Amino acid sequence: MARSCQDAHLLRRVAEQVWLPAPSRPRHGAAADARGAVQGHRGHAAVRRPGGHWRPGSVLRVQWEMDKATLALMRTPRCSLPDLPAAAPARRRRQAPAPTKWRKRNLSWRVRTFPRDSPLGRDTVRALMHYALKVWSDLTPLNFHEVAGSAADIQIDFSTADHNDRYPFDGPGGAVAHAFFPGDHHTAGDTHFDDDEAWTFRSSDAHGMDLFAVAVHEFGHAIGLSHVAATRSIMQPYYQGPVGDPLRYGLPYEDRVRVWQLYGVRESVSPTAQPDTPEPEEPPLLPEPPDDRSSTPPRKDVPHRCSGHFDAVAQIRGEAFFFKGKYFWRLTRDRHLVSLQPAQVHRFWRGLPLHLDSVDAVYERTSDHKIVFLKGDRYWVFKDNNVEEGYPRPISDFGLPPGGVDAAFSWAHNDKTYFFKDQLYWRYDEHTQRMDPGHPAQSPPWRGIPSTLDDAMRWSDGAAYFFRGKEYWKVLDGELEVAPGYPQSTARDWLVCRDPPADPEGADGEAGAHARPGQRDRSRSEDAYEVCSCTSIAAAAPRAAGPLLAALLSLLWTAARALAL
Repeated sequence: MARSCQDAHLLRRVAEQVWLPAPSRPRHGAAADARGAVQGHRGHAAVRRPGGHWRPGSVLRVQWEMDKATLALMRTPRCSLPDLPAAAPARRRRQAPAPTKWRKRNLSWRVRTFPRDSPLGRDTVRALMHYALKVWSDLTPLNFHEVAGSAADIQIDFSTADHNDRYPFDGPGGAVAHAFFPGDHHTAGDTHFDDDEAWTFRSSDAHGMDLFAVAVHEFGHAIGLSHVAATRSIMQPYYQGPVGDPLRYGLPYEDRVRVWQLYGVRESVSPTAQPDTPEPEEPPLLPEPPDDRSSTPPRKDVPHRCSGHFDAVAQIRGEAFFFKGKYFWRLTRDRHLVSLQPAQVHRFWRGLPLHLDSVDAVYERTSDHKIVFLKGDRYWVFKDNNVEEGYPRPISDFGLPPGGVDAAFSWAHNDKTYFFKDQLYWRYDEHTQRMDPGHPAQSPPWRGIPSTLDDAMRWSDGAAYFFRGKEYWKVLDGELEVAPGYPQSTARDWLVCRDPPADPEGADGEAGAHARPGQRDRSRSEDAYEVCSCTSIAAAAPRAAGPLLAALLSLLWTAARALAL
């Protein structure tokens, strides 16, 4: 028994960092987070030989090597659905958990609150919800009926921030949606979308989240389905971008099988029983596609994270931001990439000019934790996502000459802000708001960094990171020399890319990572149920991770199910 429990613990640690369905079902009424369309959320795992590596002993007798692609993939966040209930008594753990599904077949729904500032009208939103639910009812005995009254089995809301369900949203580019599993809880089946996201329909996936794709995924949770590892599944953890015409979309085979296992196959004649609540006379209609699509920028305008250098890199609120052109990528405190595709800078930080095509440097001030953006001869100061009154102002406020800077960061060792331009650097005291005497100067104090920089950043480990081209250098906290083994690849270590980076138009630059929308990969455990946030912006289609991943996932899943029984 002790060995079995130990194996379960090891498998749980692996499962938390792999694309692996949870061996046990979530508790009734729990929220499923979708990081993006799909949203939910982590990489594939491999088991190594002894010496600080996983070895599930008696459960898995085959040992595997962990390669670089595996490690990179494990840095990509996913939604952590429940694992083996660690706190449950051993006897109860050995019993198969009860399935989570609706006990009735006629379910009512309504959109309780609509998006506020959205190009999608109310009728369009209702139509997309109707057809997203129809995707599931076409295959199962379930019947969904829109109602006008306040009572509905599935309440749909567009909300922001803390909306009184213990799972707050966090603004653009963050958690985009979540749904509650069926059960006796009063929120069972309810589905919430972040109203701060840019919801789109029949639009480029680079400019927002496709509402239909996200809704299909979320309603899968609302009827009891959790995430799966299958790359073609709408229920896989990562956002896959738009899925096509709602009038013609059909579920992938993997999803059909799972929903049939839960509810059975729909008969050719639908049930005659009708709900007690009224329904609209006609289903809502989808608007016709606009004739003029010239306003949609081409995809080539969206940069690729695996190619070239970055305009700026910054740590903000403990997270890393990589800026390129009008876009940025965001990494969590654990260096998990929030989304494979970038978000638009001006949509996240309100107050930057819409025509701003790039930034020179970004950093968080140590004195008051406000965020400073520099571009050319001007700079802006932000509190959270909003620009302060009176900005932009000239960079001469810092004592900097005209012409802009190449990089800026605050060093943890002395809380001073360093500005870099060509082969010169300046040291600025944020507390006294004065440049230190003797600056500008040549030869920065850190030996081994490039003479000119693209970016610099202080990270949560206390180290300073310097970026040039496709490489970066690390200087440990308090040290004045680059750590051994550097430079290393920025794309590989930070942006989930293969080494060397691939052509931006190809798929090889991605380390087998699946696409997905969303944001902050913060897990939060409540009542033995772990909830993860999600991210936004459409991501590239998932890529197969190879025979090793397929074999390993099969073994891990079989073993986890054996332990759950």
